[in-house]
Amino acid sequence: MEPTGQHPEENGRIEALITGADALADTVQELGATLRRSRRFGIVTAFGLVLDVTITIILATVLNGQAAQNRKIQNSLNQDYITQQQQEQTRVKVLCPLYGLLVTGSTPPPGATSAELKQYTATLGIIKTGYVALGCTPPLPAAR
Repeated sequence: MEPTGQHPEENGRIEALITGADALADTVQELGATLRRSRRFGIVTAFGLVLDVTITIILATVLNGQAAQNRKIQNSLNQDYITQQQQEQTRVKVLCPLYGLLVTGSTPPPGATSAELKQYTATLGIIKTGYVALGCTPPLPAAR
């Protein structure tokens, strides 16, 4: 006789139920652990997504600012180039011909005193220096 007072067939079923209940409890515990890992993974994934979006927005803002700065620099360079071109035109079309005319077409005033001749020579020297400094062509004729 059995100590529980049951038949051996019933004892086998009870043992099978206990084994099944233990296996079910183990499975529930494993599912709980898996669920906790899944939740952690979901939190980490959400945090990563928020971080990615934040970095993307920051980079887009920085790159937009950089592009605006590049446009300002380019506009400034273009303006500098235009100013340079205008200065070059002024030099070639106005100043060089004027300085050339002043140097080649001027003569000391008749009856000038020694001080006036010194002043004339000094002024002519300044004009010649300016002509050369501007890079005007053709070269000045030799002094008379």
